[in-house]
Amino acid sequence: MNNLLLTERELDVVAKSLRAAANGTFFPDWEFETLTGATRNKIRSEADAWLGTTERSPQMRELALSVISNLLGYPHDQRSELEALIGADSTELTALLRKLSA
Repeated sequence: MNNLLLTERELDVVAKSLRAAANGTFFPDWEFETLTGATRNKIRSEADAWLGTTERSPQMRELALSVISNLLGYPHDQRSELEALIGADSTELTALLRKLSA
């Protein structure tokens, strides 16, 4: 994971995606941890970690993959709100998801 090279833009989108998931209403509280794999507080701290370090653990990558994947597929009828919060459309998120999965 340490050799995963993301641009500053991609790092920003990952962090904003994590924050949007943690702070937004995209996932109901009762289902949040099941969908994302972590608590809202854990995801908030991971968002800061993505921008604050160059060393990213496999767990950080897995959490980002889970959150972005669920943001792409789960929050029905909230696409425009999500895109406004993170500053990226679904095409860019899908490309980022592929890159994180590689």
